[in-house]
Amino acid sequence: MVITNWLSQYIDTDRCNAYKSIMSSAGNCPSEDVLALYCLSHADIFRSKKVIELGSGYGLAGFVIAAAKEATEVVISDGNSQVVDYTQRNIEANSGAFEDTVVKSMTLHWNQEDNSNVADTFDINIAIDCSCDIAVSLKLLIGKYHFLPIAFFYPFIIWIKISSEKGFSLSTFFKDFHRDLARIVKHLLSKAGSSEAIFLSPKRGYSLDLFLEVAKENGLHFSVMENYDKEVWKRHEGFLNEDRDSWLSYDKGHHYPLLIRITL
Repeated sequence: MVITNWLSQYIDTDRCNAYKSIMSSAGNCPSEDVLALYCLSHADIFRSKKVIELGSGYGLAGFVIAAAKEATEVVISDGNSQVVDYTQRNIEANSGAFEDTVVKSMTLHWNQEDNSNVADTFDINIAIDCSCDIAVSLKLLIGKYHFLPIAFFYPFIIWIKISSEKGFSLSTFFKDFHRDLARIVKHLLSKAGSSEAIFLSPKRGYSLDLFLEVAKENGLHFSVMENYDKEVWKRHEGFLNEDRDSWLSYDKGHHYPLLIRITL
């Protein structure tokens, strides 16, 4: 709510919300709201920087950075061309809010071999949910094959439900996801001067740890912080204690995003 109220001063959020409902890479999640809040609270770290948001969905954090008008350039990217199309419409509809900050949309597939046009380009990468669970894996699959009818995915949905119930592993799928993400982060970060990736993601069992292992194997360095914002921490403790009734299904490992900062 804080982010929405602030952003409405600068951006036509009604129009953004109209497009949001169509974006098939799914709407926002706790990590996305928290990332947007973090970017707003630390807008100075984007001053005179080139920033890219990976797997943006409807790009809340990217739009917050752009509207803060500190960055020189913000690229809001996703692997789903339909999402990118609606992001571009949002950019055009709200272009007056960004002043001198250049804002672009981009279709970016993490496993694409030729991304040389964006290699060694960005000072800061931002993203959410670098840990992967069933919901994220389904989102990625539907995003990649968005041109197929939703009924096509029903067998896969049933399969992952049964696999989960029986304790079968989806580790191969997750390993590919982690490898592609680590590779694209290393590929995009500028090697001139200081550059970093800022991710927010829950642990989701061992998934985040597995991603960090892959990141280390790719020569990346990282730090993980649990308490990085007073308001976010206060809400988290409330969901675990006195405000538990407001979110009965709240689970720290599945919902609470950790702050991961990655450097070359």
